[in-house]
Amino acid sequence: MRLNTVLNRCTEFKRFVIGESRFDADRRIMVSLRSRKNSRGESSCCGQLSPTYDTSRDARQFEFIPFWGFPVLLV
Repeated sequence: MRLNTVLNRCTEFKRFVIGESRFDADRRIMVSLRSRKNSRGESSCCGQLSPTYDTSRDARQFEFIPFWGFPVLLV
């Protein structure tokens, strides 16, 4: 079973789609996320929907549950 399938079955990201997953040089699993088409961003402060997501040039990384002893980062 592929890692993307496992992540889709154990998580629910309403506004994001899980893309490719790969290992980086530090033996971490990097999983890319992209926003769903026609989806609007949600403010973390007030919960209101906005027309766009974060438009930073550098992707942020969020730690996720380790998988088989490998750290997982959502990018």
